Amino acid sequence: MSRYLLIRLKKISLMFLFPIIVELGILIYENVVKKEKANISMYNGLWYVATVAIIVFVTVYQIIKNYYLGHDSLWQIFPYSKEGLEFIDIFFYILGTIIYGCTYQYAQATASNQKFYISMYIPEKLVSLIAFYLLIMAMCVLFKNVQCPKIGEGCIIISSLIIIISQISIFWKLNQKIVNHFLLGLSDACETKNLIYINTLPYVFFDVTKRQIATLINTSYLLNGCLIIFCLLFILISIKFRRMNYIDLVG
Repeated sequence: MSRYLLIRLKKISLMFLFPIIVELGILIYENVVKKEKANISMYNGLWYVATVAIIVFVTVYQIIKNYYLGHDSLWQIFPYSKEGLEFIDIFFYILGTIIYGCTYQYAQATASNQKFYISMYIPEKLVSLIAFYLLIMAMCVLFKNVQCPKIGEGCIIISSLIIIISQISIFWKLNQKIVNHFLLGLSDACETKNLIYINTLPYVFFDVTKRQIATLINTSYLLNGCLIIFCLLFILISIKFRRMNYIDLVG
């Protein structure tokens, strides 16, 4: 297992290494150059949104390719369950995304001379990422027996989108009296305390009191937490009661 962890760490870290180095370069530049920080912050925000979108696309593609299609040769070499190996990959995806997000938020905080609320950012980000990746994996388990890859991949993506949209709709219905102004995406670092993740989508809320933002945070935790529990139970139950796949056993 330690060998697999090392191989996976080397492979997955390459996906996050370049964006993190860029953020560190921006952070150093901001500390050296005092002018035009607003422009740097704006371009950095666009860069972060683009790279995160690419990371999400690549990681989702990897989960579908490895678990649903079974295209990872390492999984045929190591004598461990596919679910266990996929959980390891998801752990590294989440770890890399959080490290990259913290680096970005700190760089933005430096540019705007604001405080980065890391103690509020990490729990929200962590729960949202776990909910998102477990949802993708649960959908892969659900449509595992679909023989046509294109149909199966389409079912996985569409079903995941439907559940995410439903989760967002429930959030708005529960909090429609509280929310007046919001931004889908990331604002500057001073708004981190009002940053809430509904599944993997970030929302920044404006003109809300501390009590109202606490209500919004609790709602997001509740919805993401329920999704995590449901997906995890579904995966574990499916593992226990699924039929033996003899094709996988003989490679």
